[in-house]
Amino acid sequence: MEGVFPEGCDGTHVNTVDLCEKHHIVATGDDYGLVNIYRDPVRTNKHDSRSYRGHSEHVTKVKFINNG
Repeated sequence: MEGVFPEGCDGTHVNTVDLCEKHHIVATGDDYGLVNIYRDPVRTNKHDSRSYRGHSEHVTKVKFINNG
């Protein structure tokens, strides 16, 4: 999932990744309190993505349920 890491990042701020194969999307949680949604495959950070702030601290787990 190389495209989920912003340029200049060492990769340690992304804490969790989950893939929904049915809908071809990827979710990540990071140290900035964001849940990020990407289209799969994510090969570069230039793909369409959405970020949602739902936490005040680190997001340590994201998971799709019921197959998406």
